[in-house]
Amino acid sequence: TPRSHVSSAPIASALKKIEADTTKYEEFVRFVKQVIPDFSSFVIGYEDHEYVKYITTQGVTHKSDYLGDGVISILRILAHLFLNNPAPLIIDEPELSLHPLAQKRLFMVIAECAMSRQIIISTHSPYFVSWDYIRNGAVLNKVLKTGDKKSEIKTLQDFTLYEQLISG
Repeated sequence: TPRSHVSSAPIASALKKIEADTTKYEEFVRFVKQVIPDFSSFVIGYEDHEYVKYITTQGVTHKSDYLGDGVISILRILAHLFLNNPAPLIIDEPELSLHPLAQKRLFMVIAECAMSRQIIISTHSPYFVSWDYIRNGAVLNKVLKTGDKKSEIKTLQDFTLYEQLISG
């Protein structure tokens, strides 16, 4: 099975919940536009497999079979954030296959949602780190591997040196 078929299947069930309610559907489209400004609508389809199709404001149609992994990733993350499950959400490397501007937009949406829900992000991207948020209570951890079998989690306590390095 091609990877795109596998990657769109889990998102299809979340989007079906949204698609079933007109008000939620319209709210979700506005929510997605914060990250993908030319997003205008979506539909879940089925041919020999489930897929997601979205249409841009210019009328261009994209199917999940032909979408980059970044777009599917954005839709998956936003659907889980939108459905507002109170359980903690862990997002692994949301920056993969995303343009830096899309990373910044996605981070802003995630940060807003993190005000009412615990969200843990594992990332290598500087676009998913905000010193203002860290100053206001967000936590930045680094996983260090020592040897072949042991990993340690270190919480950044004094970020002033890091901040000077990045902003200097």
